[in-house]
Amino acid sequence: MTKKTFKVGLDIHGVIDVEPILFHKITKTLKEIGCEIHILTGSHITSEITSLLESNKIHYDVLFSISDYHKEIGTHMWYDNNSEPWVDDLDWDKTKGEYCERNNIDLHIDDTKRYGDYFKTKFMHLSLNGHRKDYKLEKLNTISDVEKWFNNTFSKKDEFAQ
Repeated sequence: MTKKTFKVGLDIHGVIDVEPILFHKITKTLKEIGCEIHILTGSHITSEITSLLESNKIHYDVLFSISDYHKEIGTHMWYDNNSEPWVDDLDWDKTKGEYCERNNIDLHIDDTKRYGDYFKTKFMHLSLNGHRKDYKLEKLNTISDVEKWFNNTFSKKDEFAQ
């Protein structure tokens, strides 16, 4: 019997980009213990997005864009004055949860708390708010170690949904 691969989803803006050194270490460790990593972003996938991940040595298997997905399926989309894409709030807010369900993601970490309302899989709201901290990232050998580390490190301001 083969062991199930643990799949983790990570948000870019507000999570990875706030603590890129930390998330380099986390994604490296997750890959070392056999996890599959999905990076989910609201932005279109551009060279700026891939450069952000590459320059910070963020390990991942799949890169998913809410904007590209909705463009592909024909959802009505418009752009603001900063060329940021928009779709109806409900369509936008539920997309990551639906993606995680379709792709059997075991845990998704995001800074947008309201997205958790649309997850049937585990969702962790992580609010880093740009407050840099010297996180002690001890050697994590199992997914249980990773979950304990997250809970211990962020327990006062963050939460698991579901």
